[in-house]
Amino acid sequence: MKVSATAIPMVYQIAKMVFNKAITLKDGHLKLVNEAGLNANSAKDLIYNFLHLQLGHRFKRRLSTAVLTYYFEHFVEDYGVVSLKKPLAALNAHIEYYEQIQKGTMHEARNVYQRFFAMYHQPQLIEYMDQLLQNIEYFDRMVTEGTEVERKKALGLIERGICFVAYKTKNEYRFAPSRFLGYQNNAFFRFEHNEVDGRDTNAVISTILHAEPIVSELVEKAYVAYCLTLNVRPRATGNFSSPRRFWELSLTRELPIDAETGDEFPEGKMVERLHRARERNSKVVALAKQRFLDKHGKLFCEVCKFDFESVYGPIGENFIEGHHTIPVSQMPLGYKTSPKEIALLCSNCHRMIHKKRPWLNMKQLQSLLVK
Repeated sequence: MKVSATAIPMVYQIAKMVFNKAITLKDGHLKLVNEAGLNANSAKDLIYNFLHLQLGHRFKRRLSTAVLTYYFEHFVEDYGVVSLKKPLAALNAHIEYYEQIQKGTMHEARNVYQRFFAMYHQPQLIEYMDQLLQNIEYFDRMVTEGTEVERKKALGLIERGICFVAYKTKNEYRFAPSRFLGYQNNAFFRFEHNEVDGRDTNAVISTILHAEPIVSELVEKAYVAYCLTLNVRPRATGNFSSPRRFWELSLTRELPIDAETGDEFPEGKMVERLHRARERNSKVVALAKQRFLDKHGKLFCEVCKFDFESVYGPIGENFIEGHHTIPVSQMPLGYKTSPKEIALLCSNCHRMIHKKRPWLNMKQLQSLLVK
């Protein structure tokens, strides 16, 4: 909702009076209509949003960036930085609500959130190896298991980064940027808009790992291969660009998220996780299932004809697994999967498909069935 710059201070003061019970909600509403020239609905929303922010409750009606910023600036001025806990929680819930229904990022609202979150939570550099490993595990999980917004953020940092921790799990190299790893309990949309200096995070990581980041042709090749696995186009180096530098870290234990997967993919567990995530979250899988259902009236395995509902009853109704027939590693950047490329399989046939490289097609797997 739009409010003129001259009216915003009045809106804040009247909403504050309602919150402090100096006047009633009805009186505050009338004041904004009569004295600030606002329409009735906007007047109510502005007061309600103020109250929700102060109480830490999610609000649904959007506020302009100017109003939102003014509210937060004066929360600090009137109540102190410690008062931001509930308003930040309310704003975060508001952002998550809108991003879910709009399938997009509220950039301006997030900028306001990040600015005042940083004021409330000053970033602290990591001090111990456990803190570094905690951030590595979080970042690694977001690459495949994060929301669409979180995964986009992670891939962007991989694409544009200069200094990375190259951590090795079994025989796989993976990469996480130092500027993310260097802050305690870091998470996306937390510290990235602070006035932070990569030299600080580099220094603390060097201290923890007892080494300086180096330029390595071997690790650079592994980084480029990792980017290709993720369908990321790495930033060019050379000429006037700074070369990428790396710390190498061999993990002594498997990451928890890797332990959740099997060993079916010879390309490695990261590729398996990417494949599984696409099959769980892809809209094209849902579309393929619906088309199959419209055509056949029920869902069953395209290879062995297993029907979950006929075996398990109501709990198996409309259950089937969707399999992307084109591996992630064979997809060019920006590739869009078609519903025709989704095979509907029972759990057993799905596991068998993954046992061989290159993957079998439906007819080839059918020919292996023991009659």
